Amino acid sequence: MTCSDDFCANSIITDMLILALVNNKKLDLAVDGFRRAGDYGFKLSVISCNPMLGELVKNGKVGTMEFVFRQITKRRVDVNLITFNVVINGFCKAGKLNKAGDGVEDMKVLGIMPNVVTYNTLIDGFCKKGGAGKMYKADALLKEMVEKGVFPNKITYNVLIDGFCKADNVVAALKLFKEMKEQQITPSISTYNSLINGLCGEGKIDEAL
Repeated sequence: MTCSDDFCANSIITDMLILALVNNKKLDLAVDGFRRAGDYGFKLSVISCNPMLGELVKNGKVGTMEFVFRQITKRRVDVNLITFNVVINGFCKAGKLNKAGDGVEDMKVLGIMPNVVTYNTLIDGFCKKGGAGKMYKADALLKEMVEKGVFPNKITYNVLIDGFCKADNVVAALKLFKEMKEQQITPSISTYNSLINGLCGEGKIDEAL
């Protein structure tokens, strides 16, 4: 599609305006500008859209985030890995894990592969809001990421260890703790706090010490 110099310039100006509104915490005005840009057919970019999505998630406005994301897709904005990671994080925080999973599939269709941030977000979502069988799904995501060549990091293990401890499965948590050290990933205070709490909860004071 071709466009006039004025039209393209207006799209760029609108993009920068929305970014400025987001940066100045005028989120409602930014979203309104986003809507109006669609009315005029201005094509925005991830330069403004990604920060806007991030602020919507940060402010707990997941419904608006979903609307903006659907509009971004509809308007064929060139999205990237950051776009999807932000949206998946928003869905996970809201407990909309099925939609978070759909987001991952949408990524793959576009040839954008999930990274460690994507998987950590999903694992954290299932550990905190996955309901029955949540740790089975979280552990399955760990196996999937390894199979895909995405290596878990300290955050991955900390989230899973804490999840298993809170699910009264310290045995699984200790197994991951051993695996973590075998991968030469140094445990943090959070790692030890989770294990100590889990062991104390099971009355295993000597092991906790």
